[in-house]
Amino acid sequence: VHARPAEGLRIPAYVLAIGEGASVAAAAGLPLVIGDLRGREKVLRAIEVYRRDFRPSARAERPEVIVAGTVAVAGTEEAARRLLVPEAWAMAYSRTHGEFPPLTPAERVEALAMTAKERTL
Repeated sequence: VHARPAEGLRIPAYVLAIGEGASVAAAAGLPLVIGDLRGREKVLRAIEVYRRDFRPSARAERPEVIVAGTVAVAGTEEAARRLLVPEAWAMAYSRTHGEFPPLTPAERVEALAMTAKERTL
């Protein structure tokens, strides 16, 4: 039996977090990958807490943070925002219905009736 990736290769472990997992990463002395789904201020606060509470370990001597974000590039800010509509809608839908649907074109999303909760998400 041969393990993949290559035997003897040390694969770095990261904690993937949306916010609260940053404390887990700090306590374990592991690098952090954090998503921006909860808003900029919450992400910045989680990173601050991670760096403050980080305990060096055999895996990491100092805090390491990778921020995963959604980026859209277009000719205008409005066009870039529109590119993000399908994913934003699917995320809002998943939080109110418990499932993440296939992405719907922006034109169809904009024509949908939304609940107040869906609009705020």
